[in-house]
Amino acid sequence: MSELRDIRAAAALMRERALAATGSPWVADDTEIYSEVQGGSWVAETLQLDDATAGAANGEHIASWDPAVAEAVADLLDGLVSFYISYGIEPTEPVLAVVRAYLRTPAVTA
Repeated sequence: MSELRDIRAAAALMRERALAATGSPWVADDTEIYSEVQGGSWVAETLQLDDATAGAANGEHIASWDPAVAEAVADLLDGLVSFYISYGIEPTEPVLAVVRAYLRTPAVTA
């Protein structure tokens, strides 16, 4: 089933990107995102945003999707695939909406 394959693909991509990223947790201010690295020190990544208000909101949003969050969502998606297979049911539309948004694929219209 292509929907289950898409869910697995989204989970795998989330996990791959999370493992390649600088460690968790992340925090943000209006111009930078900070990630904690081994030994408790913090590394800053500068955001290229002109508007400090938008920068703060964007930074908080980006920081909220740190590698630990992405890995947890990937685990959730993998668990849902197992659930769908075990009970022989179709994936729900909200799950597919998350997958489509993450993979940046359009919804299929009937």
